Amino acid sequence: MPQKRNDISDSERLKKSRERSREIYEHSGKFSPTEMIESGKAKKYSAKQEITKFMLYGSFLVVSLVLTFVFVYFGWTIKTVEVTNKTDFFADEVISAVNIGGNSSFIFTKKETIENRIRENIPFVGSVKVKKQFPSKVIISIEKAQGKYYVCAGGEYFVLDEERRVIGNTDNVEEIELMGCILLQSKEISKCRLGHKITFYDKDIDGVLDELITLLTDRGMIGFCNSITIDSKFDIRFESYGRYTVLLGDLRDLELKMALLFEVLNDLPPDSGGKIDVSDKNLRKAVVTLFN
Repeated sequence: MPQKRNDISDSERLKKSRERSREIYEHSGKFSPTEMIESGKAKKYSAKQEITKFMLYGSFLVVSLVLTFVFVYFGWTIKTVEVTNKTDFFADEVISAVNIGGNSSFIFTKKETIENRIRENIPFVGSVKVKKQFPSKVIISIEKAQGKYYVCAGGEYFVLDEERRVIGNTDNVEEIELMGCILLQSKEISKCRLGHKITFYDKDIDGVLDELITLLTDRGMIGFCNSITIDSKFDIRFESYGRYTVLLGDLRDLELKMALLFEVLNDLPPDSGGKIDVSDKNLRKAVVTLFN
């Protein structure tokens, strides 16, 4: 005979209520924190387990990155180097200068690196164009540079292009003069290296040269200029027509100095030669010293 409600004690009623609640939670898949703990379904937190998981995940990530790097570096290598525009240079010479082959990574070998190697190892290189063709081919196109200037350093003559980058060197000055190059002279020259622009101890000299060459070009005199000498920013001179040495001093009022120079040249005899000093700060006169 079933027990009456009033005959059930409070503790038994609470126990039955919990059992009923547990059945409902288990059926729905949801558990209260209390029920989770009582049922033994709650997971205990373990710092050791968490550290182990972190180390496993980290190791997996590191191994994955290493394998990816190895695959990219050694999987895609440069297998073919093609040289176009072979008019002035031999393909074998260019390939040897580049020094890349089957062990060179296609991805990590930069085009700038290839260009610099060519300039540093092959004289008289002008335009260099490097193209990488996926997955393993490099195409190189180069053109010969034209000498514009030259400098003398250490008993050798270094030929420069229009940007004053060293494109070659020789001990035969006559060969350079036949090219119509302009001699650049300066006590401030610090470095002449094949494939690189010449540098000066005084970095302002580079800007001084740019300004002077631009003015000589605009005035149509650069083609008659034999040499340009800059021993300092305050001691600038150039030789023109193979007969006149023009003293400019510094670059202040350079436009007016050049105008004064043209006036003097127009008044000089066509077969004369000498020294023309337009460095006077007041710009009132030019001092002309003619050779006998």
